[in-house]
Amino acid sequence: MNQESGLQTKNSVNNCASRPADVPWYKIIMWAVLFQLAWFWNLIPNLLNYGAMQDTDDYQRLAGVRSWMNGQSWYDLTNYRMDPPIGAEMHWSRLVDLPIAALVWFFDLFVDTTLAERITAIVWPAILLVVTVFLILAICRRLDANINPLLALLFTVTCVTALTEFRPGRLDHHSIQIVFFLAIVLGLVSASTKWGHYLIAIAAAASISIGLDAILLIVLALSWLGLEWAIGNDKDGTGLVRTGVGLLIAMPVMLGVTIAPPDWLLARCDQISIVYVQAFCLVGATLITLALAGRYLEKSLGEISSGKLIAIRLISGAALGGICAAIVVSLHPECASGPFGAIDPELKERWLGDVQEAKGLAEQMSLNPQLWVWVFAYGLLMLAIAAYVLKSRFTVRREFLVLFVLLAASFLAGFLQYRALRIGVFAAIPFCVVFWHMLWQKVSTRWPDSKLKAGMVQTAATLLLLSPTWLGASSLLPAGNEVSYPVSTAVASTTEEPEWKQRETDLLCNLESQYALLAVLPKSYVMTDINSGPATLTFTDHDVVGGPYHRNTRAILDMVDFYSTNPKKAEQIARRRGVQYVTYCQMHRPMNEKEKASDALLVHMIKRTEPAWLKRLSGDNDRLHVFRVVLQ
Repeated sequence: MNQESGLQTKNSVNNCASRPADVPWYKIIMWAVLFQLAWFWNLIPNLLNYGAMQDTDDYQRLAGVRSWMNGQSWYDLTNYRMDPPIGAEMHWSRLVDLPIAALVWFFDLFVDTTLAERITAIVWPAILLVVTVFLILAICRRLDANINPLLALLFTVTCVTALTEFRPGRLDHHSIQIVFFLAIVLGLVSASTKWGHYLIAIAAAASISIGLDAILLIVLALSWLGLEWAIGNDKDGTGLVRTGVGLLIAMPVMLGVTIAPPDWLLARCDQISIVYVQAFCLVGATLITLALAGRYLEKSLGEISSGKLIAIRLISGAALGGICAAIVVSLHPECASGPFGAIDPELKERWLGDVQEAKGLAEQMSLNPQLWVWVFAYGLLMLAIAAYVLKSRFTVRREFLVLFVLLAASFLAGFLQYRALRIGVFAAIPFCVVFWHMLWQKVSTRWPDSKLKAGMVQTAATLLLLSPTWLGASSLLPAGNEVSYPVSTAVASTTEEPEWKQRETDLLCNLESQYALLAVLPKSYVMTDINSGPATLTFTDHDVVGGPYHRNTRAILDMVDFYSTNPKKAEQIARRRGVQYVTYCQMHRPMNEKEKASDALLVHMIKRTEPAWLKRLSGDNDRLHVFRVVLQ
């Protein structure tokens, strides 16, 4: 290649790298919002017209927002319309309700409250998606100043988790945990700044106050800071001190704004409580102690080889970390096995083990072969891309290593619990963006005079890196027998094809029209299938027995037993509970032979051989089947 050609190639690469960096912020927002509208165009009309959201947690979140706006205490998260009069205690955080309520209040100034809630359910996920895009963009720019911001946008909005957790109607807290996780990552790659370590501490505390889904990744991030100090990259421990101070301040503050003062010393394994405040304050104190002790030891030991100094720091850090863990476990042994450690064993065996997102990836793939492609194979590709970028760029930016560790850890943790993947997968996006930039430099050098060839290679690479490509490829495989909820409560359909099957594809009964019959009945107490409870509260004035929330052990077991036991025992549960109506949401899959032969009440309902104490009110083509409990 001659000198002139080489100069052209260099200029071409530089121009490609520099022009996109000038993309203004408002265009980033515009493209993110337009993507939301284009990708989810078929969901938005059903959400606006019928209140259709995709998950039980979205309806439960809306119920919490409503109760708070109607005067329920900030600290009282009990849903009193579930399992009345005691109510269903939730382990969530009111902090998530605050911005949602603010949006509902704002839109309520212009439209009726129901429409204001539905507009909020569209706007709120879009806001969080935009924030996520800017966090990813900031992370990528810290790692490589020449990245293309539009690529960061593209890989973020099409991320497999973004397509579920930021879709219109998603009011649950997982999207906010993604934001806090990325704030932690931004702090990690900005450790050279004065604010990076404080951001890590504050975002970690905020994430824990919302939920515990990211706690493994938080522990890994804090461990990385200790490793950085041990090997001398944070030689005087300034980063450790800042992080430690941040944790010591932020954790108690988050406890104070999340938990009522009388409960500050109450140990709960499944939410922020004294358990996690003690744990992370101990970690914060340990980080400060290591930094200060390290300075003292370095002065007192005088001349010492770097290898010995690293060994001393590693051993002391591991020892103090082990002591912290031992203290927390000794104080709260019930939480040693994790957030669900204190759950009733019977509930674990009979219900939680059937919840799909609580299953491991291997079990998920056995139920749905499509996951082998768009989760497992795609995940391996992301790990391979990350490993390649790490090998090429580690000497320039060592922060690539912590991103790789976070990505790999989330992938491996997914084999224990599938939900672990949905947060850590965002660590793959900076690798994809940097890989694309590296590949562009190579193809531009390889074909300096052929934009067509270079463009074709980059287009193919872009498609390969996009999760929708793998999702589309997976559709070529059979879907298998996957169900999203326990079979005992997510009921099967008959062999006949009712009319609703032609127009309703969602797993839940989530349309206001499906609840029209129930809504006009006198207010009463309803036994629903376990996943229709939250939507019933949204679309009707009725109270329900419960929903899929693990603190409400007795209600869940009664619901499982009601549908899976014989009609006589089910009647006993109904009489004991005092329910006046019974409903179930018919699912798409047909019954198998074992289910057809069962004497469960659910099967009798499906076969229309329900007992005399149930009077059918719904029609043959209604998806939500409604019965009145006949008085004795």
